[in-house]
Amino acid sequence: MKRAVAAGLLVAHALASCAGLQGRAERELQTPPVEVRVEHRVGALLGPIAAGGSADALKADDALAIDARALWLESAPSGGVPLASRAKLVSAERGGEAIESRSRLAGGARLLRGMEAQAALARPGRTREVAHEELALPAGVTATLALLEEHTVRGEDGDLLRRELRAEIARGTNGELAVALVLEDLLAEELELDEDAAEDPQFATRRESLLLDDVPAVGEPPLVILVPQEAPYAGLVLGIVLRADGPADRPAVERAIEQARAAERAAHARAAWLGTKEARQKQIETALGALDNAERRRAALLFLSAESGAELCSDVALDADDALLAACARAIAAQLPDAARLAADGGTLGWALERGCARFLGERAAEQPLPLELHAAVLRRTGELGRSPASLIDVVLKAKSLDEFHAAIAAENRILLEDSHPATRVRAFDWLAARGLAPASYDPLASDDERDAALEAAGSGG
Repeated sequence: MKRAVAAGLLVAHALASCAGLQGRAERELQTPPVEVRVEHRVGALLGPIAAGGSADALKADDALAIDARALWLESAPSGGVPLASRAKLVSAERGGEAIESRSRLAGGARLLRGMEAQAALARPGRTREVAHEELALPAGVTATLALLEEHTVRGEDGDLLRRELRAEIARGTNGELAVALVLEDLLAEELELDEDAAEDPQFATRRESLLLDDVPAVGEPPLVILVPQEAPYAGLVLGIVLRADGPADRPAVERAIEQARAAERAAHARAAWLGTKEARQKQIETALGALDNAERRRAALLFLSAESGAELCSDVALDADDALLAACARAIAAQLPDAARLAADGGTLGWALERGCARFLGERAAEQPLPLELHAAVLRRTGELGRSPASLIDVVLKAKSLDEFHAAIAAENRILLEDSHPATRVRAFDWLAARGLAPASYDPLASDDERDAALEAAGSGG
């Protein structure tokens, strides 16, 4: 669903008794022009779209309604806590550059809960509602409320880029909610142009993903996220309001399921298009041949990993310095089968890249600590398992495909829910919960008997 929001359309929500003053206040409140997009997909929070046919299997009768609003506020309400204290930084990626160590979004944003959130929404002051949507969440569905800036710039690959802020809320297969905030910003620096490139500047995106500790609860005050704006709208605050309303009505559920089906069809069409084009095979063969080229290595590895679903390899291509990337590329190239066969088989390509990359990082970590950005990438993709290089290497050597590798990683993290160290259990649980894989009713800090009962009920042992 798309709805353009014109810059001149201002809806005042101020508690003004004089209609004339209210009209003048509306005219004076200047807000950025944005476009609103609402999406539903089957799949975990911050994850890919599930396999085709998943939307048809959704159970419509247990869907939860989420009231989602976006408001421009003239000034920020008081109270709340810094978002950084209630969120985990999942990633902060700059196109082609290493992962950043700080969070722009969490640095200034705040989170309001309970009565503070209620009071903030009721306070006097000029506001403008830019989006108000009912999201429907059957189990296994992730819904997105996205705000896109109307201004566009040309990206490195020629595509048009826009700044975008997304609130994602997911309902796991166990019914538990999870919320994330994603910011896609444009790099302030212009990318270096080739001599033959067009004269207009090119930009790359910076993507930051935050997984929140808090979720809205049915019958409770909403969750409010406040995001201060920068120049030329400094002082203006964007409020994202999420409230759980109980069972979703039928029309909202039907819209959500249809959007999930459409997302599956689009993903399938993209995969089919890429898989049937001879040009794609030629591109892959060319990229494989560029792994030993210092100037083209990073771009080639990013392309190959994106084409084949090698997520850890993609992180290394983004994060590693030149020397470490060269060593990793050599290790991968030494294990690659025939390039033509890889180009024709995305599954083989993805596993060849991921296996070589994971094994290289595991062996490297066994000898010396990885750079922080690569250590973070390993933990992001493998969870608590990634803290043990020997265990990671063992999983890599036993797996025969990407699917087996991912399943083994999840299984190892579930086993670590039984560890005697609370910190280990908490980290393993957080990783599983972020992907909708955590056992229902399991609390990593509960007593031994309670944890065992939850794991046994979930079929995870105990």
